[in-house]
Amino acid sequence: MLLPPSFERQNQCRVDVIAVGTALPSNWAKLATWTWSLCTPASSGPLMAAGFGVNRRDVMYNDFVILGPAADPAKVHGATTAVEAMRRIATAQALSSRAATRAAPT
Repeated sequence: MLLPPSFERQNQCRVDVIAVGTALPSNWAKLATWTWSLCTPASSGPLMAAGFGVNRRDVMYNDFVILGPAADPAKVHGATTAVEAMRRIATAQALSSRAATRAAPT
């Protein structure tokens, strides 16, 4: 993990990364045992509403990039969600994987 060393150098502080599931950090937040947390909106929302946090910020986003031939046999262009695009691909049976079409090593 490259972020903590860089952050520590720039801010003269120590970062302890503790990676756990959702329930444990929720309990820690209620005990005020940390100053900063990175968690999902689903887990942070109730904590914020209950007064266990301030200044919630979005820091990450999921982007879906779907690549395909210019002819667009599944008519994916214009789909407004990744789910819709995947449904169009499945319905058209237009999925092609380079990994699936390669010959196995001999």
